[in-house]
Amino acid sequence: MSASKIDFVNDITKSNKVAVFSKVYCPYCTMAKSALKEAGLENYFLMELDEVEDGSAIQDALLKITGARTVGFIKLRCCNLQNIISPSLIHWSLDG
Repeated sequence: MSASKIDFVNDITKSNKVAVFSKVYCPYCTMAKSALKEAGLENYFLMELDEVEDGSAIQDALLKITGARTVGFIKLRCCNLQNIISPSLIHWSLDG
């Protein structure tokens, strides 16, 4: 596991109010992205891990950071969406 991938993920989540790591074919990711849209959050960082060359390595970095390798992973720094997005659908964290 490259520390640079962990740094990459941390940089993305620190520099975006909402960051989503997803896979195109994942139904849970689709539900999570739909919930964000319904909540009025349409401008956010989105990375489809199955569409980037190093997606598996980035997913490994998410495992190191969060303890979970599953997607979708949503990092929120802007607001509390606990009543909008079911925690059972996604792995996420809230920062103030």
